[in-house]
Amino acid sequence: MMGVNVSDPKGFNETGEKMLRNQLLIFSRWCQVMLRFEKELYVNPNQDLNKLWWDLVEKYQLVKRPEDATRRITRARFTSSSPRPTTTIT
Repeated sequence: MMGVNVSDPKGFNETGEKMLRNQLLIFSRWCQVMLRFEKELYVNPNQDLNKLWWDLVEKYQLVKRPEDATRRITRARFTSSSPRPTTTIT
């Protein structure tokens, strides 16, 4: 292993495998939120995007929305020159 001595190679490998599995699980939950948020954003850009975001985060990431969530995405605008929305955050 690149000149590094590991006293417990089996334990080292098991720990690395667990860390990788956990990272992939976390990433997959993040992807679920992003994919579904963007999909719903295009379907209905005038909806309450802050509520949508936190609904998805609570469902897929199991993170409770903060009581004092005051920042809000107020609107998404589509322009003919870009299929991507621009957002205004207040």
